[in-house]
Amino acid sequence: MPYGSGIDLMQWNSHDGPGLFVIAMFGDIASDNETKQFCEVMGIPYIAKPLNLKELFDLLVQKLS
Repeated sequence: MPYGSGIDLMQWNSHDGPGLFVIAMFGDIASDNETKQFCEVMGIPYIAKPLNLKELFDLLVQKLS
């Protein structure tokens, strides 16, 4: 992203955009511990690429339940 990181976006969302549901998607979550830890602390669900549609569907159903 040209003007910030994924963490910047998720921090903005948690402060200025409450009520929005976010699922973070990472290209290589195993090597990005900072982002993974941020998501865990903030309670933001995340999935790794390549996208697994069943995993995405399960996250959506879990959130909507």
